[in-house]
Amino acid sequence: MINVYDVLSELKQLISDNLSDFKTIKIGVEAGISANDAPFLRIVPDELYFDKDNDLCLDVHILIGTLALKDLEQTYALHHNLEQKVVELLDNSLVSNALMLLKSSVYDRDEVENFKATLLQFTLKGLM
Repeated sequence: MINVYDVLSELKQLISDNLSDFKTIKIGVEAGISANDAPFLRIVPDELYFDKDNDLCLDVHILIGTLALKDLEQTYALHHNLEQKVVELLDNSLVSNALMLLKSSVYDRDEVENFKATLLQFTLKGLM
């Protein structure tokens, strides 16, 4: 069996090494995220399972948050630019020798007050 935290740590390092756009990148979503954290990226494990091909898979959620500016169009432009960079880096990349695949993007996840948030849902397929 794999150590999920090790996989998440490798993913965090990959993002940190390649994207300087985020002020904070952490595993998990903590209470009290503030403007000092933004723009932020959070990595959250969702489900570990065997797929129909009997490959070990880990679903991972990437939460991207940017400050909600007075100009909503400017907020969306900044936010979706960051989303594009994350998807370009991670989709079809290798993390812990597993293929990372984008499953979906869920927009307007405004679970964190005063922020625009998007949830990117990825699957890591073929973990060993």
